[in-house]
Amino acid sequence: MNLIKRNLQRPGTVAISCALLVFVTVFTGCGSFFVNPTVTGMKISPTSLFVQSGHTEQMTATAIYSDGTSKIITGSANWTSNNPKIATVSSSGVLSGLITGSATISASYQSIAGSTLVTVSAAPLTSIEVSPVTATVRAGQTLRYTATGTFLGGATQNVTGSVTWTSSDTSVAMVSGGVATAKAVLAMSQVEIYASSGSILSQPVTLVVYPQ
Repeated sequence: MNLIKRNLQRPGTVAISCALLVFVTVFTGCGSFFVNPTVTGMKISPTSLFVQSGHTEQMTATAIYSDGTSKIITGSANWTSNNPKIATVSSSGVLSGLITGSATISASYQSIAGSTLVTVSAAPLTSIEVSPVTATVRAGQTLRYTATGTFLGGATQNVTGSVTWTSSDTSVAMVSGGVATAKAVLAMSQVEIYASSGSILSQPVTLVVYPQ
C-alpha cells in the first residue's frame, strides 16, 4: 500500500515506466519493422571487355543494396552468355573467349541482373583512339564520339560501343556509349574525354562547353 502511494505521488516515474513498457512491447512484438536490406542493383566489371580467343578473364559481380551498401557476390550469382559460341562464362564468373565476335555476359542475383558487353578478337587490343580530338558545343547539346581500337598485328575496328567512356568533369559534360551531353555552365568550360578497355586507355580528347 505504501509502495502504491509513493508511485502515485511521483507521476513522472509512472510515465517513464509506462513509456518503457510500451517501447519493450513494440521492440519485442513488432520485429517486422526491422527489415533486412534488399538487392536493388547489380554491377558487373569490367564494364566492357576485349578478350583474345583462347584466353580467359575473371568477371566480378557486385550487388547494390537498398541501404546503400554493396557486396561482391561473384560466386553466388547466376552467370549466363547470350552467345556461348562466342564466349562462355562459368558459375564462378570466369569468361572464356572462343571465336571472334561479341557476346553479352549477364549475372543475376535475387531477381536483379546486370550485364556487360564482351568482344572476342583474334588478337589482343593494343590501343584506342578517340575522335574528334577537339570539339565545341553549347550547354544542352550532344556530341557523338568514335573510338577505334588497334589490335596486335595492326588490324583496326570501331569499338565505340564496347569501351568504357569517362569524362574528367561530369558537372560540365557526361559521356555514355560515346555520346557526350553538355551540362549547363556559367562560363566557357572544358573537359577531357577518355575511352578505355581493361588496362588500355586512350589519349584524352578535349570538349569545350559554352553557356547556352
